[in-house]
Amino acid sequence: MAADELFYRAMRFLKGVVRSDMPIKVRCMSLSDDLDGICIEKTDHFLIKVSKVLTVGHAIDVMIHEFAHAEAWGKESDPHGSVWGRCYSRIYREYLNGFLNG
Repeated sequence: MAADELFYRAMRFLKGVVRSDMPIKVRCMSLSDDLDGICIEKTDHFLIKVSKVLTVGHAIDVMIHEFAHAEAWGKESDPHGSVWGRCYSRIYREYLNGFLNG
């Protein structure tokens, strides 16, 4: 399977797993050298940007990290606090058990 295909299949899977308050859009694009990904709240959706220079495995890891931000959005002040950690853990387990091993 091509790297792009794997990334987009993982993205579609994760969109079905994440319990976000709004729809999520994902874009691979050029980002600053110190940024692998970011989750931004828009008016009616979350926008996740993932650096297009990452390997597919790293890009998927970053996407899972950012999906956890979308799920935890507004639920605590610390962006990497316990709520985000639980979201990240749940999403990553779903990915491992349902996508990679499914």
